[in-house]
Amino acid sequence: MKRRLTVSLFACLVVLAGCGEVSVADYGDPTLPPESTAEDALGGVVARVLSPDLTQTFGSSTQTVELEAYVPEAGSTELTVEFRLPGDAVRAAEAIGPAGVGRRFVADLPLLHGTNEVTAVIQNDDGQYRRLLDFTLTYGGTRPALRLTGFATPNVEGLCDRSGLPIGEYTNSAIVCIEGIVSAQDGEALWVQVADGQWSSDPGRFSFGVQLSLGTNSVFVEAIDSSGLGGTATLPIVYDTVAPSVRFLRPSDGETTIAPSVRVIAIAEDDWVAPSLFLSSSAGLSVELDSSEQTELLVPLVPGANTLTLVAIDQAGNEATASIDVHRVRAIELRAPRSNSTARLELDRFAIEELLPLETRESTTLLRLDLRPAVVEALSAIQDPERYGVDTSAWQEAEWNLWRLLNMTPDTADLRGTSFESMLEIGDAIGLPSPRLLAEVHGIAITDTFIPLEVLADAALSTLVASHPNISVGDSGEPLMTLTLEDALTDMRGVGDRFGPTGDHPGFISGDTAAVVFEPGFRMPLDARSRLTEYDGIDLQTATKDIFFLRPEGAALELDFDDPAAFSVVGIVDEPMMSIRFTVAEGDRYYTPGNDPGAGPRGDGFFVGAGTIWNAPPWLLERAVAEAAFMAYHQLWSEDGFERELSYDAGSIDDAARVTWDRGWVVVDTPGGLGSPPQPAYIWDTLLEIAQVRLHDGGLAEGEANVEFDLTIPVGFTADELIQRLRPELARQSESIAEDLVGSGVLVHSPADVFYAPSSLGPVLLFRAEEDEPDFEFDYPQLGFFADVGLTQRISSTDPIGNLDDTVHHKLLVADGDEFYAVDEDGTLHLLRVASTGPRRLSLEVRTP
Repeated sequence: MKRRLTVSLFACLVVLAGCGEVSVADYGDPTLPPESTAEDALGGVVARVLSPDLTQTFGSSTQTVELEAYVPEAGSTELTVEFRLPGDAVRAAEAIGPAGVGRRFVADLPLLHGTNEVTAVIQNDDGQYRRLLDFTLTYGGTRPALRLTGFATPNVEGLCDRSGLPIGEYTNSAIVCIEGIVSAQDGEALWVQVADGQWSSDPGRFSFGVQLSLGTNSVFVEAIDSSGLGGTATLPIVYDTVAPSVRFLRPSDGETTIAPSVRVIAIAEDDWVAPSLFLSSSAGLSVELDSSEQTELLVPLVPGANTLTLVAIDQAGNEATASIDVHRVRAIELRAPRSNSTARLELDRFAIEELLPLETRESTTLLRLDLRPAVVEALSAIQDPERYGVDTSAWQEAEWNLWRLLNMTPDTADLRGTSFESMLEIGDAIGLPSPRLLAEVHGIAITDTFIPLEVLADAALSTLVASHPNISVGDSGEPLMTLTLEDALTDMRGVGDRFGPTGDHPGFISGDTAAVVFEPGFRMPLDARSRLTEYDGIDLQTATKDIFFLRPEGAALELDFDDPAAFSVVGIVDEPMMSIRFTVAEGDRYYTPGNDPGAGPRGDGFFVGAGTIWNAPPWLLERAVAEAAFMAYHQLWSEDGFERELSYDAGSIDDAARVTWDRGWVVVDTPGGLGSPPQPAYIWDTLLEIAQVRLHDGGLAEGEANVEFDLTIPVGFTADELIQRLRPELARQSESIAEDLVGSGVLVHSPADVFYAPSSLGPVLLFRAEEDEPDFEFDYPQLGFFADVGLTQRISSTDPIGNLDDTVHHKLLVADGDEFYAVDEDGTLHLLRVASTGPRRLSLEVRTP
C-alpha cells in the first residue's frame, strides 16, 4: 500500500531561534513527576513540568506541554521559555499569569514516532538566570507523525539542500524551502503533494520549494497512511519586499553645535512588525535602539564633522538607511610659542632602531676595542680546550696539529723530519738528554712552551689581524676593532661578515657571530634640549589642536652625553661573551729557511735572514709563527751582547759539541766528529721548520692545514668600561645623532594646518609652508586665508607683521569676531571664526561653511 503526504496553504507559526553555548552545569535534573511537590533550583531557576504525565505513551502526535518556572530570589523576574525538539525545531511557549510562583508556560509540541528528546530553555533577557530542563515525550500512535522544522531560502542554484539559514515568519524571497521530518509506524514510503504535483518521500527528513505570493501565505502539510489516517502541521509565511521607513526627528541634517553630545530622536516603521533599528556614528558609536516606539538617545560628538546613520531591518530582511551630518564646533585655545624645552627620551633598543637610520647606527662608534685580550683568550682556549669548555668534537687533523704545536715543549718536541733531528744524535753522543739540550739551546726550561702564548698573540695581532682592511690602528699602532651601535643592537651578528674574507685577505673570523651586549631591560635615558620653537596649531580637518614646530638655524637639539644627570645607561651585560669561529689560513707551499745571517735587517743590529717566509702574506699561519719566534728569541741573552756559546764534552773528548748563538743565528759544530750537525740558521727559521712539518702530520698536504675553532670568548670590555667609553664617543657624534633624531624637518610631523604667534600689532594666524617639513608631502590647493567662500579674495600675505619678521608663511592679523576661510590639504573648505583674543592667546572656532 502507498502512503501519501498532501501539502496545501494554511496558517501556523514556527519560531526558529538558537540558544548559544551552554555549560554542562546548567542542565537540570530529570523533570519530576507532576504529583511531586519537591523543587530544585539550578541557574537560579525553579522549573517543573505540570502536564502531561511524562510516563505515558501518547496516542496523539501533538501534545500540549505546560511548565511552571520562576526565580525564587527575584519573583518578579520575567522569564521566557523555548522548547527544542530533535531536528532543529524550536517552539516558543506562551506565558500565562504574572511572573513568580505559579506562572505557567504552554506550547503545543509535534511528536515523531518513538521517544522525543525535549529541552526547555528557560532564561531572562540578560541571561543572568538560565536553566535547561530535559525530558522525553513518547508517541506510540498509529497515525503518521509530522514535524515542520522551519523554512529557509534556497541555495545559489535555487535548490533545497538545507544549505540556507533558518529564518523566521517573514521573508523577502519569492521561493522558500519548507523543511520538516515525517515518521510512519511501519516505516513504509510516503507521498508528498504540493499544489498539483507529487513527490515520493521515505520516512524521515524532507525539504521542498514553495512559490510565495506577496503578503500572508500559509502552508498546510498532511501525512496520510493507507488507512486514511493523517497527521497535520501548518506554517504561516509573510512574503514582504517593502523596506521599512526610518528617519531622524532630531537633530536636523547639517546642524552645528558647540555641545559635546547631541540628543537624537529617531523613528522606524513597518507594515508588519516593528523592525530592528541600529544607530552608528562616524565617531565609533554603534548601538541597537528600541524601534517599538519613538526612541531618544544622547550621542557623543567629536570635534568637526559627525555622520549619524540609522539602519532599519524588518523581519523579512529588507533594509533602509537614513544619514545626517552634525558638526561640532568648539573654541580651540592657542597659546603663545614656547622654546628651549627639555624632554627626556627613554631610548630602548627598539626606540633607537626606530629613531636612528641604519646608516647612522652603523656609523655611530660605541668603542674601539683593543683585540689583544680577545686574541690571548682565543689562543688560551685552543691551547687548553678542556679548561675553557671548548667543544673539540668537530676538530679535524689540522686543529689537533696546531693544538700540539701550542703545547710543544723541549720535553715533548717531535723533531722527526726536520733539520734539527740530528740534535738528538748529538745529545746521545755527549750523554745529554735531548730535551735538556733543546732547552739550553733555546734558553728555556724543559717544560716551557717554545713560544709563550702572549708572544704568539702579539705576533698574530701584528700579522693576521692588523693586515685586515677593516681593522683600525690606535695611537700606539695597536690594531683596534671598531664596534658600532648597530653591532650592539644586533648582538654582534655583523662582526663575522666585517672581519671575514675581504679583498685578498681571507679574514680571521668566519660564519655567524653572536654576543648579547644588552639585557632585556636595556635603556638609555637621555635629556634632549629642544631648540625648536613650539607653536599651538589646529588640524582643520579634525578641528583639533596640535603642536607645530619650526626649526632654528643650526642644530635643532642639544644632547649632553657628558652629564650623568642628563645621560645614563642601564641594562648592559656585565662581561659580554662572544661566540666566534676563529680561522687562520696556511700557505700552499713550504717556506725554506735562509742561509744569509746579514739579510732582512730589522733594526738595532738584528736581522731575520733570507727565509722565504718574510715575503709571504702577513695573514698566513706560517708568517704568524715566524714573527712569534722572532719576537720570543731575537733578544735572548741580551745581558751578554746577545751572544752565547755552549760547549759539551764527550768522555775524554773536550768540546766534542759546541753551540754558538749570535743574535739568533745558531751554529752547531762537532769538532769531535759526533753526528751530523744541522746547517747554521736563525732559530726562528728552525722553529718555523718544525711547525711546518708538524702542521702536516696525518698526511695533510701543503695548503690543507687551515684551521678553524668555534670559541666563546670575552668581548673584551665590562659594562662599566663600555659606559665610560660610550660617553666620549657619543658626545663626539652628538650633532649627527641629534640631526638624525630630528631629521631635516621637525622633531615630530604635525598635521596642523594653521598656527598662532603674537606680534607687536596683535595676534597673528599663520598658514604652514612647504619649508616647514621638507621631508613630508606638501600639496595644498590654496595657501593662506580668504574673505569669501569662493576663495577669490585672499586677505593674507607673506609680508612681516609688526615685529614678526617672518616672510615664509601666509599671515593674517586677527581680532575678536573675525571670520575668514581656508582649505586643508585635502581641499576641504573651512570657516574660521576668532572667538576671543588675549595678550598671549587666541581662541578660534573651526566649522564647515
